[in-house]
Order: sequence, then C-alpha cells, then structure tokens
Amino acid sequence: MLWHVGNTTVRTPYRLKEALEVLYSSPLNGNIDGKEAEQKFLQLLNDNEVVESKHADDIVKASFHGRKWRSALYQLGFITPKAIKDLETNEKVELETIVSQVESLTGRYYEVTPNGSRLLDSERLPAQQECFLRALANYKIASPIEPDYKCKPFSPLRFILKIISGLEVAGSEHRLSFNEFALFVQTSTPENGVDKIIEQILSF
Repeated sequence: MLWHVGNTTVRTPYRLKEALEVLYSSPLNGNIDGKEAEQKFLQLLNDNEVVESKHADDIVKASFHGRKWRSALYQLGFITPKAIKDLETNEKVELETIVSQVESLTGRYYEVTPNGSRLLDSERLPAQQECFLRALANYKIASPIEPDYKCKPFSPLRFILKIISGLEVAGSEHRLSFNEFALFVQTSTPENGVDKIIEQILSF
C-alpha cells in the first residue's frame, strides 16, 4: 500500500490560499463540476497568476489540471467534496445531508468551507499553519471522500507523530528522513504495528 495526502500538482500548500482567494470571489465557488468548469477554474488561476499554464485553452489538459487543484482543496477540507461514500456500505451519501447543519454552506459541490474561510482570513503565517493543522488533524485514510484505500481508517498525522515519538523513546533522533518516510512510513498503516515500523527504521 502507498498512501498520500493531497497531490503534487500544487507543490506547496501555501498556494492553496491564493487559489481560494480567486475562487471565493468568482462564479465558480460551488460550481466546478464538469470539464468546462474545470477548464474555467484553471483559466481563473492562470489569469490571476496563481499558476502559469500553457494549457488553459486546451479543455482536456486544462480540465485535468483544474481537477488536480480542486482535488487538493477538497481533500484538505477547504472546499466541499462531491463524492461521499459510507465506508461500511459503500453507498453514496448526499452532500446536503452532511452539511445541512453548517449555516454558511448551501450544499453545493466545491464551495468554500468554514476552514477555507479561516484560511482566507488568515494574514499571518502562524494563522495559516493553524488552518493546515486543523485540516491534517481531521484528515483520514480511508475516508468518505477517498474510500478506495483498503485499510482501516487512520490519521496520517497521528500515525507519523507516534513513529517520531517512538524513535525518540528508542534514543534516536526524533525526525524522519525522506528515505525513511518513503520506505517505511508511507508504505504502512497502523495495522502494520508502530513498534515494528520503528524497528525497521532503526535497523535501516
């Protein structure tokens, strides 16, 4: 198994705030469904210099890249998703059922969420980092928006922190190198056993 958070298209999470800013004040807020809308989203990002794309006029390539940006935003909870499934029954759950108690949301797909609004309002870096921490603290694999992972739901953030803490207890540096993360952490889940993963890292 190889799990991931978001995608590599955005490169750095701090660009998400810029994307949210142009999305929030546009007609695409709550309306990025379908190839034409995905293309318009990339064009919007391109016109506002969030990205520099040569594909904005090519609907196939533009919709692909627009979809990647949209995916990063909804995976971290800054906009609402579209596809929500019950992990036990694998049946579709209507978005309106999920967001009906959130006053600021209408139930539309891909509309800026309360945490997205917090990110928009954050002017200083620590405030932005708190928004990302909130997002990561709630992020799970598998989840109702990413049900295809074949594992028991777990928090990647908590999983990584347990491993780092265990390394410190074992007398090692309380950090993970790129290779350690890639070889032993991102290919595992808590079901593999945190202690066993720590032993593998120390042996490595």
